[in-house]
Amino acid sequence: MASLWYSAEVADDAASMVDKTDVAFKCAAALLCMFAIRDALTGMLRYLLQLAHLSPLWFVPDLLAMIAFAYFVWHYAIQKRSAFAIVATFSTISAAAVSIIFMSWTPAMFASSVKSFMPIFVGFICCGRSVVRLPGVRVCLAIMSAVSIIGLIFAPHIDYPWVGADIDSFNGLRNISRVWWIDGKVRYGGFAGDSTMAAFMVLFPYMMVYRWVPKWMNLLILPLMLWAIQISTNRTALLTLVMFTLHLVVVDVLIPAKNRLDVDRLLAK
Repeated sequence: MASLWYSAEVADDAASMVDKTDVAFKCAAALLCMFAIRDALTGMLRYLLQLAHLSPLWFVPDLLAMIAFAYFVWHYAIQKRSAFAIVATFSTISAAAVSIIFMSWTPAMFASSVKSFMPIFVGFICCGRSVVRLPGVRVCLAIMSAVSIIGLIFAPHIDYPWVGADIDSFNGLRNISRVWWIDGKVRYGGFAGDSTMAAFMVLFPYMMVYRWVPKWMNLLILPLMLWAIQISTNRTALLTLVMFTLHLVVVDVLIPAKNRLDVDRLLAK
């Protein structure tokens, strides 16, 4: 009876660990969606939150990301003693310490800089698993890509109310969108309010979900993405789109399915 009770207890512990890991993964996936929504709609959300006097809600994903960092340290660095997790944790803490010692800083500036790289650890929590295998994540990313395309395409024809607006930030007032010029053209920011963020939110979410989209639909969507990114005038995003298109045509259309993984590994190297 004792051995039976012990084996049942071990089985319960194992099941509990699986459940905890699964919960952490799903929480990280949900937080990734929150960041995707926030990045795609930065200008609009900050403007609306300020109008509603709810500006602090903007920082909720950052606070959750810091909790994710604490979980990463505890679970992967301390409990599992992962060498990578230990190095990542030490590098983050030492970088923060160096900034305090050698840089002119205020608590607000320090918090602002630290929160900027906390989302990395949200991704680390998903190690070994793909968030885009969750249908809800795929839907969220696809919608954010579509919204970003729409926001940029209509930007030259609509004066978005958040363009040029000032919002409260850690370091006082910050302008949501400045009008940048390149070759005499306005760099439109769409719903994101920033041309670089808008361009990459057209591209990156779609790159994560395109394998779940029919090939013929990919070929229809690519020209819309090109149109939107050209409006943003972001050349880096444009070059990335060209490379992505080449990969899509060469690997996913011309290469047989059984050889695609090997080709992707070769290209990654």
